[in-house]
Amino acid sequence: MIPVFMFLLDDCTGCYRDNTETAPLFAPAEEIMALPDMPAWEAWADQAFEKLLLQAGLRRSNAFPVPLAKAVEYIHAHYAEGIQLGDAAEAALVSPAYLSRLFSEHCKTSFIDYVTELRIENAEKLLRESKMTIKEVAFAAGYQDPNYFSKIFRKVTGLSPLAYAGELRRGG
Repeated sequence: MIPVFMFLLDDCTGCYRDNTETAPLFAPAEEIMALPDMPAWEAWADQAFEKLLLQAGLRRSNAFPVPLAKAVEYIHAHYAEGIQLGDAAEAALVSPAYLSRLFSEHCKTSFIDYVTELRIENAEKLLRESKMTIKEVAFAAGYQDPNYFSKIFRKVTGLSPLAYAGELRRGG
């Protein structure tokens, strides 16, 4: 699997092919060899694929200016925390107003809508793939108030988290 991840990493970032001084997102050889068992491998692979998917999207778009790409990377790494526009702007080394404009122009959405969509996508994944309670999913997705999480989840998906989980159990 090491060569597979190295090829994927290079394809998504060009870190080996382009001989850049930028360090790869992760070191497949060292990280894979250190994994003790299959569950650890599965968890590592999930995280690695998420990073690769994000980088591939950013690289393919080429329409993203560097500050926006940095902000999106920061958001994906910290969405479960109480992040705000100012945090992402600081990570991208730009002003919050400029970053807000970049989101509108290039993503056709606002910062908060981008973060909300990411959080709800991850909440859906947790509801599908884990046995976490709704409250645990809310916290893991970055919401400190489970009631607010349920309201936002329903607004985005059309179902409450409980109904969504119930649909999954029924195979719907």
